[in-house]
Amino acid sequence: MAAHLRDNLADPAGPPPGQPQYRPWYRRDPGISEYRFCVSSSLGVQENHDALRLEIARFFEHLSSDPPHLAHLKNLEVAIWDWSAFETRLQSWRTLAFRWFPKALLAGFAPLDDFRPEGRFRAYLSPHKLPYYSRAHHHRLVTEEQLIDNTARALRHCMMPSMPGTFASVKTKSPYAGFFAG
Repeated sequence: MAAHLRDNLADPAGPPPGQPQYRPWYRRDPGISEYRFCVSSSLGVQENHDALRLEIARFFEHLSSDPPHLAHLKNLEVAIWDWSAFETRLQSWRTLAFRWFPKALLAGFAPLDDFRPEGRFRAYLSPHKLPYYSRAHHHRLVTEEQLIDNTARALRHCMMPSMPGTFASVKTKSPYAGFFAG
């Protein structure tokens, strides 16, 4: 990366022909104020981050000292983003995570902004769009005991109808208390 920048920023007149992506490096107003070095692996301890940040900052310091047309890059702020930085941001921006890693979505789910119905409602009902979900398939995925346990756990704190038009709050310690009450 350093060699590419050095070679393509050498001419004070601007980047080489066919290399417009280097034009922002020449601009002073508004100029580039931060350089983010992104890597898809973890750099480990903070010492590794600091050493890499220092190496990159020194490169920009050296690059800005020789040709005067790059003097504005001398105080460029350098940030290092390794996988742990991305992971933290992806936790708070789930939609971005699913956009970057679409296979992480559960089967049958898609972000709402990606939903584009094609054709009529009948086309949506096709097995390609809406596969048949049988009881036998469900029972292979979830046993009856697991279903009862999951439902009982959800019913520990819930509102249950007690009389027509009223509700009673139920809070129990036993997961099965009131579950089979008729």
